[in-house]
Amino acid sequence: MKDKDNDSVIITVKGYKEVRLIRGQCLFDALISEDIPISSVCSKGRKCGKCKVRILKGDKSVSKTDFDLLSKEELDNDIRLACALYPLEDTEIEIVNEDEEILACDEIEFSEEDFTDAPVHDDKEGCGIAIDIGSTTIAGCIVDLSQEQLIASNTRVNSQRKYGADVVSRIAASNAGKGALLQEAVRSDIMEMIFYLISKAKVIKSQVKKIVISANTTMTHLLLGFSCEGLGLYPFNPVNISLMSYEARYVIPKAGLRCQVYFIPGVSAYVGADIVSGLYFCDYDKKEAINLFVDMGTNGEIAIGNKDRILATSVAAGPAFEGGNLSCGMASVAGAISHASINEDGEIFLRTIANKLPKGICGTGAVEITAELLEANRVDKSGKFVDPGDDPIILEKDILGNPIAFTQNDIRQIQMAKGALRAGIEILIKRYGIKAEDIDNLYLAGGFGYEMNVDKAIRIGMFEAGYKDKVVPLSNSSLFGAVKFLLARAAAEDVCKIVDVTEDIPLAADDDFNEKFISYIDF
Repeated sequence: MKDKDNDSVIITVKGYKEVRLIRGQCLFDALISEDIPISSVCSKGRKCGKCKVRILKGDKSVSKTDFDLLSKEELDNDIRLACALYPLEDTEIEIVNEDEEILACDEIEFSEEDFTDAPVHDDKEGCGIAIDIGSTTIAGCIVDLSQEQLIASNTRVNSQRKYGADVVSRIAASNAGKGALLQEAVRSDIMEMIFYLISKAKVIKSQVKKIVISANTTMTHLLLGFSCEGLGLYPFNPVNISLMSYEARYVIPKAGLRCQVYFIPGVSAYVGADIVSGLYFCDYDKKEAINLFVDMGTNGEIAIGNKDRILATSVAAGPAFEGGNLSCGMASVAGAISHASINEDGEIFLRTIANKLPKGICGTGAVEITAELLEANRVDKSGKFVDPGDDPIILEKDILGNPIAFTQNDIRQIQMAKGALRAGIEILIKRYGIKAEDIDNLYLAGGFGYEMNVDKAIRIGMFEAGYKDKVVPLSNSSLFGAVKFLLARAAAEDVCKIVDVTEDIPLAADDDFNEKFISYIDF
């Protein structure tokens, strides 16, 4: 790129390519437009401090946003935030936080005997593909329909993350005119996953007879190109959450597949198909006993009931369970502190995902650190450090020597998240007209629930102590439900039955919920 004019500058991104941008253009926008992966929770909202780059050559001025969100050590190491960088001269940079890491907490937990290296046995029956589209990751697997065997699986980062880490950010991005970009991003992800799966399974495109997709309501809307206007404003009306079927060429036009794509139905804007799929996997359409289902994330989805009646709701738990809004928070990727313990001498022992060098703290790590500090009497019932000098606690240092700290505000974030979740559970139990002891099983869905230490979650008051022996960790129940849909003859009827008996309970303006939320903030 030697031809340069006075109105543009060249950004050399180490390990990637040169990018030309208009002089004074935001670097974050340029990186996103060139599909160069960079972390972002707030989607250029200048709040999360995740879109870090190191200036190797060029202007190293510090912006107010850099000063507010980065540590002194980071600033001294020429680290700046891409969202606040507007290059006026040719610049060389290095991405510090890459968002395209393979998630180490792989949500697909199949046993070895579930897989086979053999090609599909019956070409007439062919194979089916099940896909779960989550806000953070997309997971999928390919199934031999005649043998009912899982052949291969794959998990990858949802590339829509560059437009924001949560559904609220993506709804806002879609409504701001980026809907087509969001749609193309997830289409490309799905197409690449399908090509990987059929290659791994040693089949050809014509053998793919059916695809089943499970996703939260926002992800479904973005994939199908539906307007997200109704999802961002009360009363939160989705365009379509029914059981849908489209030809593959409409959903993923560049994939060259000739089969039907089925979308599992949802209940509401915030109790989506991923929850219905999880309930279907747990046989809620057949169970007589009353069970509790909890999927913990930025929005905590909760469902209680059996085959005759289900109450469901979504609570705004905030992003703490996914590492958001924590001072050194991060997603559940390699290097995230995920487990912690404190011995009698006050020494803190940490474990990271994949046993990599520590980079930050994920949701399970934050819960365990909080529980251990409570047990060691270093944090009181109200959530305050007993010794103010403990704020912040330096747990470790990252590879750059920056402290990985746990702060008073981090404890508050965990309190807010667990208080909202616990209040939502208690409201549904009360509305259902039962007591906690009447619940047969507590199903914990998702990567966070699967990895979470139940004893420590109970210690901070997230769940009642009586649930300890009733917990069933599910990992990716949304994907498992989609696999079950692929194989079951009466799948459409059964998932629709679950939707028909489910009542959505909105809690945003519920005075009883607000009262319980406040009461459950304390430990």
